[in-house]
Amino acid sequence: MKTMKCLSSLVILLALLISMLTAYAQDSPEYELNFVYNGQNLSFGEFSKEAPGGLYRVEVISLSGKVLETSEFDITSGESSQMLMVIPYSEEGILLNVYNENGTLMFYTDISQYAGEKYRNVSAEEKEIKIQNIVSSKMNETQMKEVEKRYEETKKWFTVLLIAAVLIVGAMVFYVWRYKMPRE
Repeated sequence: MKTMKCLSSLVILLALLISMLTAYAQDSPEYELNFVYNGQNLSFGEFSKEAPGGLYRVEVISLSGKVLETSEFDITSGESSQMLMVIPYSEEGILLNVYNENGTLMFYTDISQYAGEKYRNVSAEEKEIKIQNIVSSKMNETQMKEVEKRYEETKKWFTVLLIAAVLIVGAMVFYVWRYKMPRE
């Protein structure tokens, strides 16, 4: 009998804890993002770009350019789908960036209207300048990654060509030495 009473008290306590957590979760502000993929293009609001399948990343960025929240989603190439992403709200968030699996910035949107009072009171001109600087730096990072990737690929091909050239020159020297040099 004591065990039943203890067990029922534990169940009631657990139910109370779950209801408190659910109530807290419902009160927590969040960003809801709706992505639509038609098998070829990824759309977000008024933006739409050609997108292969793969892992995509969403970041909430502050006025100083700091990444506040990050979330990822996966799309399968050729399959149409609609995704609702829920990302925790950040009072400092002014910009939302979406990157493809290569880290290339695909979309960005100003979310400063949802920021806290302190961040909403920044002048529109200052906000626009900061956003453009952040976006430019993210695009520059992407471009630098592309340049580094091309450099590595070029370096590999150059190494292969250099080895091939050394082998060809070596074969020619051996041929001349072996067959064309006068023998004593």
